Amino acid sequence: MKQIFGVGALSIAPCNRGFVFAETHKNLQNGEVKNLIAFNQHNFDTGNTNAITKTAYLNNIFANHSDFLREQIGDYINITVVFTPNLGTIILKPNGIATVFDYNCNFKFKSNLKYKGYAPSDAVVYNESLWCAYPDSNTIIKYNANSLRQEFKISSGVEAELPEPFSLFPLDDGIVVTSQSSGTLQKVMYDDYKIETMYEFDEPVKKYIKVDSNEVILTRSGIYKL
Repeated sequence: MKQIFGVGALSIAPCNRGFVFAETHKNLQNGEVKNLIAFNQHNFDTGNTNAITKTAYLNNIFANHSDFLREQIGDYINITVVFTPNLGTIILKPNGIATVFDYNCNFKFKSNLKYKGYAPSDAVVYNESLWCAYPDSNTIIKYNANSLRQEFKISSGVEAELPEPFSLFPLDDGIVVTSQSSGTLQKVMYDDYKIETMYEFDEPVKKYIKVDSNEVILTRSGIYKL
């Protein structure tokens, strides 16, 4: 593994030929130490990491819906935004409330996606399904992306086959799952829901992404290219 960035990265997201990420750092302002957020973009072709504006960061993530979503979400670090197959948008807040908009950004409906009292930690869309991770109950739930009705549930109980699933990433024939408590990266297959192990690391992985042939993980100690 090659470290691209050290401690302080908050989030990563794919972009054209690379990825963007937010990071926190301390700065002295008027005699007080304050936590500030900065934004960066890494390019795989050049190997360079450059500072970008918040607007550029959000444009990379939200594309054509950037202006609308910047007004809607506010908390762009902790809120999950996914795009549905019919070009709609789902905004999932930390309280578990999912707000659904159509392709013209018109409000459609809201739904509570809490499971056993907890909101999902992450969500992704694949085809007509919305997959959500629930680390507090070792559970992944697949919903219909248009109605948000539950379609399938993988719940591993106490001896978790999917220990505290934290973040998700759609990849080829399955969903890649990171763990809040384990360094194991697993994949849940779309067709039969079998679970296979992809990688094992020394620390939990907060996020996994893949851009072309480049695999990247975010951990407490930094951002690494596999």
